[in-house]
Amino acid sequence: MTQPRVSILIPNFNNGKDSSVEGKHDLIENLMMSLYITLKDETTPFEVIIFDDGSTDDSRETLGKWAKRAWPTSGQPVIDKLIKAEHCGVLSITANKMVEASRGEILVRIDGDVIMVTDNWVSKLCKVFDNAPPSVGIIGPKQLGTDGKLHSFGDWILHPKGYHHVGENLDRHAIKHPMEVEHVMGCCYCCRREVHDDLEGYDERILRGQTVDFGLRARLKGWRCWAIPQIEFQHCHGLRAARETKADNVEGVLFTLDFFRKKWGFDRIAPDLDAVRKYYSSTPLVSNARIFGCDPEDLTDQTDTKSLTFEVSEWNQFSQNPRLQQIVKGQQKLVQMVVSALPVDERSAISKVGMIGNGAGVLGHVIASDGFEFYGVDTSKERTDLAIKCTQSAEYEESNKPEFSWQKDCQHIPLKDGSLDLVLLINVLETHPNPVALFDEAHRVLGEGDNKFLLIVVTRKPSRPELPSDPTGLYHEKELVTQVLASDGWLKCETSTLGANEPVISLFKRSNKRFKKIKNTPEMAKNLHKNVQSETVSTSY
Repeated sequence: MTQPRVSILIPNFNNGKDSSVEGKHDLIENLMMSLYITLKDETTPFEVIIFDDGSTDDSRETLGKWAKRAWPTSGQPVIDKLIKAEHCGVLSITANKMVEASRGEILVRIDGDVIMVTDNWVSKLCKVFDNAPPSVGIIGPKQLGTDGKLHSFGDWILHPKGYHHVGENLDRHAIKHPMEVEHVMGCCYCCRREVHDDLEGYDERILRGQTVDFGLRARLKGWRCWAIPQIEFQHCHGLRAARETKADNVEGVLFTLDFFRKKWGFDRIAPDLDAVRKYYSSTPLVSNARIFGCDPEDLTDQTDTKSLTFEVSEWNQFSQNPRLQQIVKGQQKLVQMVVSALPVDERSAISKVGMIGNGAGVLGHVIASDGFEFYGVDTSKERTDLAIKCTQSAEYEESNKPEFSWQKDCQHIPLKDGSLDLVLLINVLETHPNPVALFDEAHRVLGEGDNKFLLIVVTRKPSRPELPSDPTGLYHEKELVTQVLASDGWLKCETSTLGANEPVISLFKRSNKRFKKIKNTPEMAKNLHKNVQSETVSTSY
């Protein structure tokens, strides 16, 4: 029997036609046919192992038929091993079992709702591994959506925007070169067996999102991850009907998210990057110099070196520039919109408005002129001083004179809990090194109450860690909503955008329900500390 170089591992649970949307899409059949078409002339030895996790639909019958088929050139069975088991519902367990049953030096896990697109992709994958540095242990092909556009060219996790796909919604051919990323999605996950053995497999306590944990542990061990453009696949998960498994139900999702927080010390969708620095400094997890290569205070303390005067400030521009007047009035209307959305008898509940990143105070002046109490903070002392100077001479109701404060770190606002009713984050997240900390501080200063809101506006431009010309750095509407909700303690009210290049406007309501804060040192940080201690002891002899 020929020794396979690549093991193709396919977990299946109800990926048949009966389990698809409206019963129209035979997902597992489509996957098998795509393998048959793309690998019929493949010259690199490979094996196909399928683990059926107790399917109850027609996918078992479909796989049984494919088990009887042979490759046209070699005459060998299309499926080398078809393992049938009682339903477990935990992919990390079935994935480890497939690896145990495999023989290849390269492991390729493919979900049952995938269609492989590239011919002879096994040889192409081996070529990439052969030519890449030995430290590249994980590779992800280019993932396309059912619309043919790019869905993901790898992922960022420990990033100011949190977990998000690189290049989502770009043209299929927009990215033409390999890219080192933090993670590639598990629907088509390629890694050296050496990596799997080094990590002792997937953590079977994790019900879903096991490749995020696996990939981070690999990075701690010094392994690197690449996304590559020369192999493409289509992920059709949107065509699969909802499945009631242990991992997919609400309880399973919440359990996994909470377990990940306790294990790593941060959320896997919206990580607090200060916690990452705290627990994993001097490890490969903070090797991305564009994010962790400088002190966060150096990024947030934007004190100007030159004296800021009225003539060169936004105040003078506001008095003369109709375009800026239109923008400020639009932002003013957003505040009014939040109030008017409430029942008439509740509108007076919003009287105190705060803004993080208030600039020279023009918007604060306008909001205060509307009768609101306004409190603004900014990281520039020059802009704060000008805001105070310009508003001192303006006329307001005595209790409504706006207040401004200079803070080197806007993650710590000098206000008591529950001091505000509405917090504004306008064009701030794009440049802040740790937006999750701003969400947490906004949650604190809003305090408990029925009508406490967070209004966010982000411009559609590259965020700080990407190069200005990099189209993958846009803050998409879905990314913003996902990050805020995952940061915990918020309910989505409304999100809108007028166009592809227009700002994204999102309103969230404060919720009192939150995950418990991680107080103890997380499991991975403890293990890291133990490993460092043991290495220190062993090298001292």
